Amino acid sequence: MTYKARLLACAAVLSLAGAGCLGGGGGATTADGGLWQSVDSGNSWTQLTALPGPTSIGSIANVDVISLTIDPSDSTVYYAGTSADGLLYSYDSGASWARPENTDLRSGKVVSVAVDPRDVCTYYVLKTDRVMKTTTCGRTFTADTYTETRTDETLTSMVMDWYAPDSLYITSTAGDVIATKDGGKNWATVERLNDQMKSVMVSNADSRILLAGTRRHGIARSVDGGVTWTTDKTINTKYANADYFLGFAQTADGKTLYMSSNYGLLVSTDLGATWADVPLITAHGEVPILALAVDPANGQNVMYGTSNTFYRSSNGGTAWATKQLPSSRQAAMLTMNGTSILLGLTQPKK
Repeated sequence: MTYKARLLACAAVLSLAGAGCLGGGGGATTADGGLWQSVDSGNSWTQLTALPGPTSIGSIANVDVISLTIDPSDSTVYYAGTSADGLLYSYDSGASWARPENTDLRSGKVVSVAVDPRDVCTYYVLKTDRVMKTTTCGRTFTADTYTETRTDETLTSMVMDWYAPDSLYITSTAGDVIATKDGGKNWATVERLNDQMKSVMVSNADSRILLAGTRRHGIARSVDGGVTWTTDKTINTKYANADYFLGFAQTADGKTLYMSSNYGLLVSTDLGATWADVPLITAHGEVPILALAVDPANGQNVMYGTSNTFYRSSNGGTAWATKQLPSSRQAAMLTMNGTSILLGLTQPKK
């Protein structure tokens, strides 16, 4: 589907969805959520929240954005996952937003989105209890591509193999790494780690290399596409509390990889085989790193967000610049798109 055709499809959905204001279900009192953009290294920020409708312009300023996926074949297309308001998408780099017609994706938590690089109209949406798939640019969805049947467990992350896009991996609070090799038709558990899984990542350097972060046992790593896994049990000995994983970020070539944890920040330049300390302004473990990103083109440009501050380094952590977040909310996600830094925020948990 061409970009023009996709815009027409978006317009059709908007005519049904309408505008208005989203969010606020968690008790928000300030409209400082949604997605924020900085084009000057985080010194200033602009809120990207317009929600056009057939008769008025609404807003997503009350929404908590917890994930953002940029279409790998069209960098102007964004898919935003929210904590309670379902899926949002934009075809103009966040200048305006739309909502799916599918009722399952207009509410609830959307953890992440994975877009097929071969086809802009095919993407997968991860909710806490299922994976949904569309091959029609979001006009229709298969609601049960994968369903988590254990009512006491939730799905926590999803990633697509960029080399073989029919292969996807998802993780769960039960400690499972679950994979499909045929675009969601069949699934199998490829690893059971007996620990809550936070995130899974496919290396940009070699898609056979997978890393999965846990809540108590650090990182599990596979070098054969998920067939076998090893867990680094020494990481906590060297870096206290590094076994409580928080997030990954990697460059476009996969040669520089950062990991955040309750210890702080670690960096790897050998595809996650070994890790080294990244100096921080604050003491290790003193301030939780809630969002992490690295410049896709330059591994020395690393940034993270906390409950109230944005940190950025242009020399791999030797020195840091800090700015207060542009919101009363705390950082939830960070990513870069060209020269733009994109920031999603969420209300602090009570």
